[in-house]
Amino acid sequence: MLAKRWLIIFTVAIGNFMASLDGTIVNVSLPTMTADLGSNLSTIAWVTIAYRLVSATLLLTFGRLSDMIGSKPIYAYGFAIFTVGSGLAGIVAGSAEELVAYRVIQGVGSAMMLSNGFAIVTSVFPLQERGKAIGMMSISWTLGSSLGPALGGILLAQLGWRSIFTINLPIGLLGFLMARRFLEDTKRRPEARMDYLGTVTFVLALAPFLVALREISEAGSLVNVLIMLSVSVASLIALVIHERRVDDALLDLKLIRRPFFAASVIGRVGMVGSLAVVDLMVPFYLTGVLGYSPLFLGLLLISLPLTFGVVGSLSGWFSDKVGVLPLVLVGSFTMALTHFFFSMTMVQFDSVANVLLVLMFFGAASGLFFIPNSSGLMGDTPDSRKGFTSSVLPSSWNIGHSIGSAVASLTFTVSIPALSAVSLGELLRHGSASAAPVIVPGLQASFMAGGVMALSAILFYLVWGRRVQKMQ
Repeated sequence: MLAKRWLIIFTVAIGNFMASLDGTIVNVSLPTMTADLGSNLSTIAWVTIAYRLVSATLLLTFGRLSDMIGSKPIYAYGFAIFTVGSGLAGIVAGSAEELVAYRVIQGVGSAMMLSNGFAIVTSVFPLQERGKAIGMMSISWTLGSSLGPALGGILLAQLGWRSIFTINLPIGLLGFLMARRFLEDTKRRPEARMDYLGTVTFVLALAPFLVALREISEAGSLVNVLIMLSVSVASLIALVIHERRVDDALLDLKLIRRPFFAASVIGRVGMVGSLAVVDLMVPFYLTGVLGYSPLFLGLLLISLPLTFGVVGSLSGWFSDKVGVLPLVLVGSFTMALTHFFFSMTMVQFDSVANVLLVLMFFGAASGLFFIPNSSGLMGDTPDSRKGFTSSVLPSSWNIGHSIGSAVASLTFTVSIPALSAVSLGELLRHGSASAAPVIVPGLQASFMAGGVMALSAILFYLVWGRRVQKMQ
């Protein structure tokens, strides 16, 4: 039985890694795709946007469906759909529009996998080992997201942009076969019904919100942002009103109102936003201020997910012994402190060893927080609703990362009002000697904002998390 449990974790980890990897691996190849497919920036950007939007908006839907019919078929066929989309994108796509359509197919498969992974794993591990198991799951997700740019650059240089998609074919086929053979189904609720109106309203609430955040991060039209946010808020209000009136609601409002659950989700959004600042701004610091090459930059950045993996595996085991609250508080405090320290010392703190140390602290803080956070959320969820919570975890990651990216871009731009996107590119082409004096104030402001987002996690856990900790 023990061997089968680890086969289940390995199977689910493959899906998590593939789905999260494809959210970031494509970015480095967008310029090459644009030239090869004869497209333009506004169209090719949807290669990334379409995947994230479809995946984010369908997570809760597939989480609900898995509560009804079980997680195994959703996860296994998610592998199949994702692999088919990868093959079409890598082999068939002859235009940017076709590539976007095939990325939509990938996004559907991604949502099917990501919405069910945690539910599958927690259903086969006893409570006292759940933190360790979720630690392995979270590591596969974070490694996929973090290694995407580096792996994408290597594949692009050696095999071309289509290899970024075709590499998924053998892995996806293996994952599908393993899912059909080894995965065990979760508890079903056959009496439940799909909340179609709630699903549509949720999509109308989330999709415009994510697009608005992208507009903000790119200093887009204020009118468009206000329109999309208005649609999002109105849809959210309608969603809450509807969900309170139906028995088989898409959103489990009773679960969401539980203090520990709410603190964990909001704190997770804040910490992911804080990590998004690191993902977005550290490359600009390493190239624009320190003048490092793209290859050396990629090698340095790998230190963050590696540290996360080591610390995360230990924190998952430790959370089974001492509980969730001490670790998430230490993790979020470490993240905030590292942000503030780096913001104030990035000009003086510029040797390779020092930069490596900062990245490792960011990775350690993430490992201390996210694995116990995920374990606590799944542990606070009844067995019949684990599919819902399993989908909340990646949903909150997508929302938090979008918020963090928008905040980082906005604070960077506001801190350097005379700098446009074009002139930033020109500065970077002229080298760090020209770029550093201009962009450092923007980088410092962005990391300060990242520290504040990490502090929000501490606040919500202290206000709500402690109350539930005493009840458990």
